[in-house]
Amino acid sequence: MTDVIHLIFPGELIDAASAVLTGTGDPDTGRLPLETRASNAEVEVHGKISPIRHGHVEQQVIVKPAAGGDGRTLGCKTVSLKAPLATSPIGEITTTGVGGKPLQVLICSDHVTLEVPGGQADDIQAILDGDRAADEKAGACLYSYTADFGGGYQADINVVAGGDGELPYIDASLFLNGSELDTLEPDEVLLGEHSFCHDDLTFAVTLIRGRDKTPVVRPTQQAKPARPRPRKSGSAVWI
Repeated sequence: MTDVIHLIFPGELIDAASAVLTGTGDPDTGRLPLETRASNAEVEVHGKISPIRHGHVEQQVIVKPAAGGDGRTLGCKTVSLKAPLATSPIGEITTTGVGGKPLQVLICSDHVTLEVPGGQADDIQAILDGDRAADEKAGACLYSYTADFGGGYQADINVVAGGDGELPYIDASLFLNGSELDTLEPDEVLLGEHSFCHDDLTFAVTLIRGRDKTPVVRPTQQAKPARPRPRKSGSAVWI
């Protein structure tokens, strides 16, 4: 049986590495300490993400015995991520743990930012404020946004219709492999940070205003003017 451990990186470090992979970030972020660690009763895992150049990032995990062990290295693995196959360092690495058993290291982020189109954000907030009616049954989900932290961690931010004269509200929950870990108190504001806690871990989703999608307008092709029909040549007949 494969042991599993979650290696959770700060969201800004995951974002920086993702930007390098997609060619929108500066490879010099490799000078930053893109490192974190996690431990359980048996092992301590050190993780490092190293941006190399645009479209190329390396991940490395080193496994050692938990505190009190002899400090030797149990397992070490380096993975090379390259665009376009990889756009984020979130994923999994299998290496060696205690007794030579396989150890699955799940690389996660503790923060995800989601964009909500500006017009949609305004419509939703108007519904939450009661300025616009939500023609749905009580408890119906009007809008839903999902943040994937990796490693099976996921958060759902739902806009839910109220009942018995109550206004709609934000229902936000954190899950691990489909099992609910934390649920926030109902909220009345969509945009901003929604923060969850579980087993001394903190995960956050930030909803920000994004651009509205502009439809692509293609120019109408004008019909080419018809060429004048050539006149047939002939001889005139005089009477």
